[in-house]
Amino acid sequence: MQIEQEELNNLVKIREKYTKLIIDLGQIELEMLELQQSKTNISNIFSTIKQEETLEMNKIKEKYGNGEVNIETGEFSLFK
Repeated sequence: MQIEQEELNNLVKIREKYTKLIIDLGQIELEMLELQQSKTNISNIFSTIKQEETLEMNKIKEKYGNGEVNIETGEFSLFK
């Protein structure tokens, strides 16, 4: 016994919808992986910049003492 062509066509269309959905989901997963890699790269760059800041502040502390710098004016204030 064979189903009618229209029924078969409906099932084929449904299967195509599933296939498209799976492809879309795969694409989203790939994009998420790329975003995760970008986040990791940015996190590494952030850590490098933070280390640079720490080294620079250590140089300033050695020269001027323990305090803080107003980044807008360049004024250095000792901690009391």
